[in-house]
Amino acid sequence: MSDYKGHLFNKEAILEWLLTPGREDYTKAQIAKFSHIRRLDDVVELHGVKEHANTLKCEYGDVALGEASAKLVYLVPCGDVLPRQVLSDGRCPQCGASYQETDVIAINSSSAKVIKSLKDRMTRLQQEMRHHNGKLRRKLKPKPERMEEAPPNKIRKL
Repeated sequence: MSDYKGHLFNKEAILEWLLTPGREDYTKAQIAKFSHIRRLDDVVELHGVKEHANTLKCEYGDVALGEASAKLVYLVPCGDVLPRQVLSDGRCPQCGASYQETDVIAINSSSAKVIKSLKDRMTRLQQEMRHHNGKLRRKLKPKPERMEEAPPNKIRKL
């Protein structure tokens, strides 16, 4: 699984984070790293990655994560992990799903330019009321705090 910053996470760790509202089992550093993940919609499940000899490898092209020559990315619509150089026509070479250039997320990038563009993408998605995975955010209706503020049809007679 990956967040909008391209950080890789174990699915069990994400589920544990979401199911532990008190955060008592986490350090401040962990809370800072996970704080932007509030729902499963804030992460994308990745496909096409296998573990081989303690390294993660992309199944498409058999490239290992962390190799200097290979920049791995994933596509938000389908979650497929691919080498950056195989992307060209707006269609995923693995599954054929269409994508936009903003749907291409660099995995574990340390480039300041890439990190800034990923943050800008997330800001734009938030303005459009969308999650990282592209799904629409629900608009929550505020609950009235006192009985006087409740709509007349919601007040119960005692």
